[in-house]
Amino acid sequence: MDAVSAVEQLGFSEKEARVYLALLQAGPCTAYQAAKRSGLKNATAYVVLDSLLERNAVKKVPTMKATRYAATDPVELFVLARSRMERAQAALPELQALANKPGHVVKASYYEGLAQIKLMYDRLLKEIPGETFVAFFAHGKDTPQDLWNYWSELNHELVKQKIKVRAVTSEHETTKPYLNYTKVPKEFMEIKGLPERVYSSNVSIEVYHDKAQVVSHRYKQAILIENPDVANVLRQIFEIVWKSARTR
Repeated sequence: MDAVSAVEQLGFSEKEARVYLALLQAGPCTAYQAAKRSGLKNATAYVVLDSLLERNAVKKVPTMKATRYAATDPVELFVLARSRMERAQAALPELQALANKPGHVVKASYYEGLAQIKLMYDRLLKEIPGETFVAFFAHGKDTPQDLWNYWSELNHELVKQKIKVRAVTSEHETTKPYLNYTKVPKEFMEIKGLPERVYSSNVSIEVYHDKAQVVSHRYKQAILIENPDVANVLRQIFEIVWKSARTR
């Protein structure tokens, strides 16, 4: 792969790549010099330089005479490109959810990392204000601190949106704040506990509408399944477990 193609892979056009490489090779140049070295017309070079400035690929160098432009260090350029990709990737589940493929009535979306898990729960908050969902809550033994902190934020948002939950969880030290209703007011959460020897999980399952979401606390991974059959069978399993669990 030649240098122009390599820069294009970072999301730049061919002309932007040519101007960037001309500056990288020659050092600070005027727009006229950049145009000459990249083989572009002067007017085109000015437009391209403005675009590169907006994307932090080049910087203006203060001088007493004509404005000069310098290429951003290639390492920094790759870091910027990676950062843009990570921000875009965080929105991928939302984009997948918007996809409306003909002939497909069920979907599954994968989420990884705290930022994406938050997006998944943002969807729940938007879809069921004032409603109730059912859940199998995990214990907190393997929950990373940042995810644990987010659960407190989420609880606040659930109450704010008047969303209620019926939940089953393990009777563990980390779940006591929920079982004792110190995390969420009792009017918004009805919860039952199962002995740890009977049920102990670091994975949560939540079911609402025709959706079921499974969250691995330890690895900060989640899957949202949009399938009425899956949602219905999980609700049935929940009701069976609910009858055998202890009322708090």
